[in-house]
Amino acid sequence: MHYRKLSLILKIGDSLEGRASSLLFSLLPIQKRNQDMATVSLNPRYVFTSDRIPAVIVYSFATALAAVLGLLAYGVFEQAGWFVDVKKHVGGSALFFDLGFFALKMLALVAIVYAAAHYGKRALQGSFETANLSRRVRDSTFAIAASVAFLLGFGWNPWTVFSGVAGATFFVVLAGIALALLDIPFRKFSYKLMYVAAIFALFLIVMNLSGAAAFAGSSIPSVLGLLSIVVPLSLVPWFAPYENQQSKFGSLAMILIALFVFVGGTLWVILFSFTSMKVLPLFTPTEWWSKFIGFANYERLFSSSRWMDCPALSKIGTASWKLQCSGAYPNVVTYAFVSIIFVMILGFLIAVLMDQKIRAEGMFRTIFLYPFALSFIVTGHVWAWIFSPEYGLQKAVRGMGWESFSFGWIADQKMVMYAIIIAGLWQGTGFVMALMLAGLRGIDEEIWKAAKIDGIPTWRTYLQIVLPMMKPVLVTTFVFVASGAIRIFDLVIAITDGGPGVSSDVPSRYIYQNFTANLGQSLTASTVMLLSMAVILIPWIRMEFGKKG
Repeated sequence: MHYRKLSLILKIGDSLEGRASSLLFSLLPIQKRNQDMATVSLNPRYVFTSDRIPAVIVYSFATALAAVLGLLAYGVFEQAGWFVDVKKHVGGSALFFDLGFFALKMLALVAIVYAAAHYGKRALQGSFETANLSRRVRDSTFAIAASVAFLLGFGWNPWTVFSGVAGATFFVVLAGIALALLDIPFRKFSYKLMYVAAIFALFLIVMNLSGAAAFAGSSIPSVLGLLSIVVPLSLVPWFAPYENQQSKFGSLAMILIALFVFVGGTLWVILFSFTSMKVLPLFTPTEWWSKFIGFANYERLFSSSRWMDCPALSKIGTASWKLQCSGAYPNVVTYAFVSIIFVMILGFLIAVLMDQKIRAEGMFRTIFLYPFALSFIVTGHVWAWIFSPEYGLQKAVRGMGWESFSFGWIADQKMVMYAIIIAGLWQGTGFVMALMLAGLRGIDEEIWKAAKIDGIPTWRTYLQIVLPMMKPVLVTTFVFVASGAIRIFDLVIAITDGGPGVSSDVPSRYIYQNFTANLGQSLTASTVMLLSMAVILIPWIRMEFGKKG
């Protein structure tokens, strides 16, 4: 009994003490209260106090030092002859040994920089950090930043020699955009853009003052240009929110790769489509401007009968008009339009039949999926033999006694694309069936029971209930099928190689053949195909996945 009373008194005392402390805390001045909350909070979002300034200066200097050490390490490697020249190498196992030995040297250097930064920060944080600040930027985060700065410094000279100031500027812009996408170092998007613009402006100012012409040949401009990027970027961990900091910095490499490879590659294709380049260029604005020809490549492309020949377009509205076009671009439009419609319909119908819980379902599913496991080259050669008038279906039927039977689509300029469409349908219908069947198996059984109770026919249940519920599956399937149809290449090469003549030519084959002979024309065709896909997919994606209202 006494123990119960004592425990009750202790609970009441704890409650009163908690309420009193909350009341006293609320009576404190607002500024003092905010400071205390920032001190006791283990997860502050944006805390900038004067005691952080020494730490920021010291660690930014350390990161800059790591970048300079990377520059020096590159010079040491170059003087010692440790780089492997693949073109001049004798090859064989010695090449793999030398490349592996070079990779081990690089790994050893990066490990040394990482260890020095990691243990150096741990040793210095007692002098330059508060307890709150040490939780915001971990030792491993700073060590990774220093290692990245070292690698950036190591590759700075070869990168700028290869691509010039424009290439280095391009890297700065992509790095800044990646940081802006990561909710660092500021929450407002306008502040992010200002921070990116400040880094970019600082880099350009330093390069102009240092003499951009001697950028790749002098060491001082190279060091200044490198530091104008490394130092501002090294400030990011200290101003970034603590929440999810590791995941944000972990995704930085992925964002940089996406921007540099995909966005950068796309911009490179579009920009150089306006030039008269014949071979692969360096990314320099001087070379781009000297070869700039405006829209001449596009005019030449659409005036080429091999790309698109539509003489009937000039007769629209007259009695002699008819829809008839030839060339690589109309061919791929025909292939994409017909194959997408039929492969979606056939795939869905087969999936519906498979969804009826038939016997030997696994065997039939394997049979339908088997063509998709083959490459388009194998499929093309098989169907080329089937379509051949001399060895294929026509000869087999005539051998049975039907002497007047004719099936020479592969040699008919008007029908050859439909022969290729048949081969593509045989290849891709099983894949669409598998996707549709997975979507049908995801429909709740209660939907079917409710439809049967309401007396709704099975075909109406599929069309009016099941299909709208499968919208994500349909969109995914459409994207896969459409992208595959636009990229059609190896199936055409295996069946007709663009023939007869160029009647079955497609843009991929046109781009491939012009890539080594006329790079600008090839990039122009690539840009047209990119815009064609954008015109089709962007409205669809916005309509299906955009915010309603």
